[in-house]
Amino acid sequence: MTPEMIGTLVAIVVALAALAGWISKSASRTEARLMESLSAFEKRVDERFDLSEQRNELRFSQMDGRFEQIERRFTQIDRRFEQVDAQLHELATDNRAIRADLSEVKVSVARLEGPEPRLLTAR
Repeated sequence: MTPEMIGTLVAIVVALAALAGWISKSASRTEARLMESLSAFEKRVDERFDLSEQRNELRFSQMDGRFEQIERRFTQIDRRFEQVDAQLHELATDNRAIRADLSEVKVSVARLEGPEPRLLTAR
């Protein structure tokens, strides 16, 4: 091996060492940028997830409010049905009383309009 070859080999080794250092630094910078990007991405995902959770909580809250309104409305309807049932029961009772009175009036009118009572005699 000639001195020129040795010099060339040393230059190549020095260049390779410099290239390895540059690759190492570049890889470190790239890794740092990737970590920053990953951190920023995770932060955006967390923010969006938080917003999504807030939206879902708001939606659930709204649905709970609607269900409570519906329950109150059904309670009002149930009370109204109970009132109507009570009124129908009262009307049915009044109707029975009126029919009984009417029957008594019919009997009284029939007695007034009917033939005079006769005594039955034995034959």
